Order: sequence, then C-alpha cells, then structure tokens
Amino acid sequence: MVDTTIKRGAQTYTYALPPGVSVEPGQRVAVPFGSRQMDGVVLRLTDEPVPDVRPLLRAGEPLLLPHQLELAEWIASHYAAPINDAVALFRPPAGGTPRLRRIARLSRNVDVPGVMGELARAPRQQATLEALMLAPLGLDARVLPSEDALSALVARGLVEVITEVDEPPPIAPETAQILPLRLTEAQEKALEAIRTEPGHRVFLLHGVTGSGKTEVYLQAIADALERRKQALLLVPEISLTPQTIACCASRFPGRVAVLHSALTQRQRFGEWHRIRQGAVDLVIGPRSALFAPLRDLGLVVIDEEHDWTYKQEQSPRYHARETAIKLASLVGAKVILGSATPDLGSYYKAQTGAFSLLTLPDRIATPKALSTQGSALSASSWLPPVRIVDMRQELRAGNRTIFSRELQDALRGTLSRREQAILFLNRRGTNTFVLCRECGFVLECQDCSRLPLTYHAVGNRLQCHNCGRVVRPPDRCPDCSSMRIRYFGLGTQRVAEEIEVLLPQARILRWDRDTARTREDHERVVEAMREHQADVLVGTQMVAKGHDLPLVTLVGVISADAMLQLPDFRSAERSFQLLTQVAGRAGRGPGGGSVLIQTYNPHHPTLALAARHDFHTFFRNEIQFRKHMGYPPFSHVVKFVYSHASAEKCEREARVLFTQLSERIAGLDPAIDLTGPLPPYLEKSHGKFRWQIVARGPDVRPVLISDLPSGWSIDVDPASVL
Repeated sequence: MVDTTIKRGAQTYTYALPPGVSVEPGQRVAVPFGSRQMDGVVLRLTDEPVPDVRPLLRAGEPLLLPHQLELAEWIASHYAAPINDAVALFRPPAGGTPRLRRIARLSRNVDVPGVMGELARAPRQQATLEALMLAPLGLDARVLPSEDALSALVARGLVEVITEVDEPPPIAPETAQILPLRLTEAQEKALEAIRTEPGHRVFLLHGVTGSGKTEVYLQAIADALERRKQALLLVPEISLTPQTIACCASRFPGRVAVLHSALTQRQRFGEWHRIRQGAVDLVIGPRSALFAPLRDLGLVVIDEEHDWTYKQEQSPRYHARETAIKLASLVGAKVILGSATPDLGSYYKAQTGAFSLLTLPDRIATPKALSTQGSALSASSWLPPVRIVDMRQELRAGNRTIFSRELQDALRGTLSRREQAILFLNRRGTNTFVLCRECGFVLECQDCSRLPLTYHAVGNRLQCHNCGRVVRPPDRCPDCSSMRIRYFGLGTQRVAEEIEVLLPQARILRWDRDTARTREDHERVVEAMREHQADVLVGTQMVAKGHDLPLVTLVGVISADAMLQLPDFRSAERSFQLLTQVAGRAGRGPGGGSVLIQTYNPHHPTLALAARHDFHTFFRNEIQFRKHMGYPPFSHVVKFVYSHASAEKCEREARVLFTQLSERIAGLDPAIDLTGPLPPYLEKSHGKFRWQIVARGPDVRPVLISDLPSGWSIDVDPASVL
C-alpha cells in the first residue's frame, strides 16, 4: 500500500501497488480519483491491510529527495498546513517540454593523470579525457570524438554524463574571476568559527551596515564548495538578487544557479533541472529557493535574516528562516543568519546559546580613511552621524514645507559637492488621503474598510494600496456635495515634486511599487545611482535594503512618525530596523555621510536609539517588554482569520471557533491565552469582512488545526497581529 498526497487539501489517500510496480517515497504517481485521473506524490509505504483500495495507475519520476519529503511533513505539521500545500513547494516549475542535451564531465574524486597510462592503447578514450580535462564545466557530448569512447570512460568511473536543459542560464557569463578579499580581524575570527564548528550549527552574524558580512558569506561558501558540498544563499527581495548574483557569479563562475519569480518559465525549469542534476554548487534566490533540489547541502546563508519578506503570506505560511534551520538539521548543514539589525528572537537565541553569536562591530575602511588612518582597517566612528529634527520647531519658525531647514541646507550642500542623497518615506503616491473640509468625509476604499484612498497625480487617480482598486477623484464630496475637496498627507510622488521645486537642477529618481515592478526596473534604479545618473533617490522601503551606493552621503527620513504608531507588538522593532537600515545607506564611500530624521515625536525612545545605532540597548529594553507581556520569543502566536462577504457570518463563525478553542485549552499548563474574537485592524479587505482570534502561549500545538472549515486561515507566528 502507498499513502499519497494529491490536490485535495490536508488529506492523504491510500492506494494499492499493482503487481510488478515499485515506488519510493517522494515519487510522482498517477492515481484514479473518482472518475478522474490525478497526479499524486508518494508519502510512505505500508504493509498494513486496507480494505477496498484501488490500485495506482502508473509510477512516474522521483520528485522529492528523502530530506525534502521529511521537511514537507514538518512544514505541514509546524504551520498547520495541508500536506499537499507543503509538498507543492518542492514540485518543479512548469516549463513545458524543454530541449535536453547530454553534458560529459570528469567524475569527482578522480585523479585523472594517474590513470592516463591505462588508456595508452585507447587513443579515442585518451583524446576524450584530455578534452574534458580542459573543460572543468563539461562539454556537450555531441562534440566529443566518439560515443563508444565516452561510454567506456563512464564505465571506468572516470567520466559522468548528466542531462541538462538546452536553455541559456539567466546569469551572464563572467569574463574574469574575482579573488577573495583580505579580511579584517573580526571577519577572520567569524569565518574561523564557522570553519571549525563540526556538523550542524546556526551562526548569527551581527554586523553593522558596511561591515563586510557579504565577504564572510562568500568565503564560507567557498569552504563548503571545497568540501564538495553545495550552498544556498537566500536574500529577502528580488531587488537584491542582481548585485548578489553578479558578486557570486564572478567569485564562482559557472557554478551558480538562480531561482526567483522574475525568471521565465523555461528559465526556472532550466535552473531547477541544472540543480537537480548536480550541475551547480550554489543556489541564490528569495524564500522559494529554499526548496531547490540540492542533494549535498552543506551551508545555508540567510542575508538580512530579520526581514519579514521571508514569511510566506499564503498557505503554507512558513517562515524561511525557521524552515531553513530545520532543513539544515535534517542534512547536517551549517546556517549563517546575517543582519545589522537581527530579529529579536534570533538575537535572544544567540544570547542564550541556542545560536553562536559572531560580531562585526565596525565598518570596513574606505580608501580615503585608509590614507588617513595608516594600517588601521576599520573604525566604528565611520557609522554615519544621525540627527533628529523636531518638525514642531519648524512649524513654530514658520516653515510649512515638508523639508526642514536643516535638510534643505544639507541637500544643497550634497548637490554642490556632486554627491548623492536618499530621501525615505514609507508611503507612495502624491497625497495619502482626500478629505472634505465641509463635513470631514474621507474617501475610503469600498472594499477595504478604514483604508483611505491615496491620490496619485500621475494618471490623476485615487488608488487603494491594499487591493489595488482605482477610482477617479471626485469634483464634489460624495457625502455632502461640497466642492471643498482637499488633499492631505505625503507620498513619494509628492516628495519628488517638492524636490523639483526646491532644487530645479537636481536629477531625481523614484523607487517604489509604482515605478519599479520588475527585476529590470530595480536594476535600472540601482545602476542609475551607481553611475551617478541621478542626484536624489526618493523611495519607500526598497531604498533601505542592502544596496552599496558609495556616492550617497546624505539620507533624509521625511517622516518617522507613522511607522511608530501601529498597534502591533512588533512595531518598535520594525521601526528600529527600518530606520537603522536606511541610515546605513549613507557614508559607505570615501566621502562619509550623515542622516537626518524628521519627526513630530523627537523624544520617542526608538528614534533615540536608532540615532545612536544602539541595537544592544534597544534589544535589552524590548526583550524585557516582550518577557513581561508574554510575547515572542517567550511564546508562539497563532492567528485565525475568517473572511466572508457577510459581516454577520464572520462574527458568528468566529464566536463558534472561539468556543471550540476555549474548550481545547481549558486547564492546560502552560496556559494558552486567547484574544478575540474581534475584527482586525483592517476589518474589510478585497471586498470581504474579517474577524480574527489570536492565541498566544509557550506551546500552541493544542490549537493547531490543519483542516479548518472553509473561510478560515491559520497563521503560526504571523508577521503581524494587526
């Protein structure tokens, strides 16, 4: 008997094996399901008799490696997800029927010169072997002298033949290999700790922005490859992959594959097939690259490990960091988590010994600094100074513009020195809401309650930034018919327009979801900044990612207030991380840099600590608050959300589940706390009302339900409880 998963949610189904057919766990099979035929994946084999089972129709190719199947079952269990959703993560991308070619290459672990004497009487085999010795990446079998000679070499164990997709890889070939850089003392110490630790271990590499974490990653990857192991490098955003890919491709030419959603279907299938065949040693990509079919994984690197884009928003709602750690434990691989602002849970584990803490406390020296500091390689004083600007004082002084006088002067000085500036605002558009001054009516999205529509001057439209709904701006108030319609608030588009007025000579770029949607769009923005084709970059969170822009000497945060006020226990952590990361874009080149943060709440403790780059004090304060309140990392959180077009049905179903959960956890020790049922912060989204229940406790397994009724979703350790 075989247990299989098919596209029917959380259930598995049992089928009999026909005579003469054998299968293994992880293998694709075709099975009868009612009157239809469906594809399934074998989960396990059993000898237990099961009455009235139908035989499977035929066996297909292997899909999941043994450790991948085990990981899929862990994901389904840990995140209370249907097993089919978990297995689907590992399925190959759909790519049609690709053209294939056979690649011959020298077998690994073979001393080729030591066997040449044996081939003296086989000149064709010798010629074939010599040709492959000159092509470390292999050759198309069609160009070799003889098919018979190739078969003989394969039989001798000297050569192996793999099948590749005949599709050009998405990585441009590098003309020259870039050698490793000389390490600072702190980098060398961190790398040595990673090298000498045997077996599976998780390392948290806490390094300030510009401290050289990437070079530690690359040299740790090189060590793994030298041990004939494979490596996986995860990045949080597709916008980060171009520079990461270019860096890795030049360090490890011909050995790198990429997996991300911006590739064509044929490219994705081609890369997946190359990985499956063992033709590459390093895979780069966002969270989905975690499920690449790597057979000999020895190292997983997660850059910017604090970033919440590593959390999947649809079932299965896994977190790539936790899933990567589980994967590494299954195969005995090491894990490096890197960040300038680590996730508080990760840093707590490093403090308690669950992770090994490695630190890079200083920025790498710039050429200018080296010339003035002699042989010194780094100095923490090179972190850019941060000033907090009280916008209340600006109003009292009669400044009604969106730029403080200090920021205006700093921008003029930056341009006069032919340097670059970044202006950060976490809102796109021209104005954040439209209001009637007669009756106070605010234009909101009909499908997403509480969300005001944002005005965009380009296209003259009002748009919901949650569901995408677009409407035309009204001439009169829809509520009272007054013509006193006014536009309030700030967006990146408005900031860019104001800069054009303030500095007419400035070349301005915007970087948000309105202006950059594809990988090519992101690449063009970064390249324009590096080539100094722009003077001022105005953007949202994208500008805070790990981009190295040496000409940027000024960073201005237009308004730090909105992000601090969200009713979520992680709002302070997110704000500190975002402000620290965006500040880290300044001063990475020889010119140094400075940061100005504009706010109406200048005494907020998060702002003060971010201005001092003081992660350790922020951690101590925040971890005490989390412990007192019983929030992660001292507990786990589970969020249940019910969605329906009827608000009454949402409330009714939420109260039913709340009663069921209350009965489940009654008398448990340790206790599980239930909050709700209540409408969430965004009560209506995409035309549906929502109600939610939040469970919190050290052990939340009693409330994990993988087969909730239709309309419910479950999220274990969600990115937000809003």
